[in-house]
Amino acid sequence: MSKINKALRKLVNHKNKKKLKNKDFTLIASNCNGTFMLHDLGLRFNSPFINLWIRPTEYVKMLQNLDEYINSEMTFIKEDGIKYPIGKLKDVRIYFQHYKTEEEAK
Repeated sequence: MSKINKALRKLVNHKNKKKLKNKDFTLIASNCNGTFMLHDLGLRFNSPFINLWIRPTEYVKMLQNLDEYINSEMTFIKEDGIKYPIGKLKDVRIYFQHYKTEEEAK
């Protein structure tokens, strides 16, 4: 990252921190972008959605009935070719890896 980009990011983060009124919340994100936002704002990671990813259609399905999914029991499954843990809340798969390859995203 260039010095200019670093300086601009620092400035933007500082402005965003000053605007932020509620600093005690849980961020629900479908991938590691939520982690970056919390880090940039200097906030505590009050989220179970850190360093994982959820397929977009399953993420939307989960958000449509979040209480039901969050309160369901997680099981763990295997998928061919994936070596890291995969949790399952009802019919939503949660991949406990902070990035995904193009092939895995399909």
